[in-house]
Amino acid sequence: MPKSDDEDDIYLTIEFHQSDIAQLAESVDFHWQMWPGSPARPVEEQERLYRLRAILRVAMLEIMYHKKE
Repeated sequence: MPKSDDEDDIYLTIEFHQSDIAQLAESVDFHWQMWPGSPARPVEEQERLYRLRAILRVAMLEIMYHKKE
């Protein structure tokens, strides 16, 4: 779990089917590409999208790895 100075942060562990990960990755990527920029949307939103996009890409690579086993 990531460390944080804020004790009020909540982290969840969720299980997804591989098709759900693919759909989420596609949706986040679309939102990333269509992000209107600042000041229309907060810069923090772009940063969150970047992190989510990276996490979902890693998940997709892990799915690909396990499919080849």
